[in-house]
Amino acid sequence: DTNTGNPFNYFTYGAACSEVEIDCLTGDHQVLRTDIVMDLGQSLNPAIDIGQIEGAFVQGYGLFTLEEMIYLRNGAVCSKGPGAYKLPGFTDIPQTFNVSLLKGASNPRAVYSSK
Repeated sequence: DTNTGNPFNYFTYGAACSEVEIDCLTGDHQVLRTDIVMDLGQSLNPAIDIGQIEGAFVQGYGLFTLEEMIYLRNGAVCSKGPGAYKLPGFTDIPQTFNVSLLKGASNPRAVYSSK
């Protein structure tokens, strides 16, 4: 009723930096290195969390550099599905890909201090 309070205790934060090589004539590019640090609190399963972070990075990379969203005049999305645009592949994964979880950042209001 008052629009106050803290209804969700699982917000996560992170920082990333990538080194990219770009051909200024053709626009071709390659991600050489990516470093990501995520604050997930006390991770319940670090291997799963790191895999999710890696997948999210590659998905976001594809969204902003490979996919072309095409809209019809009525606002409907025309480029639906992988048959209409290029998906990231194995060669789009950074050559050096470092993902780490922030240590000592527990979340006392959540299950097992996770985020």
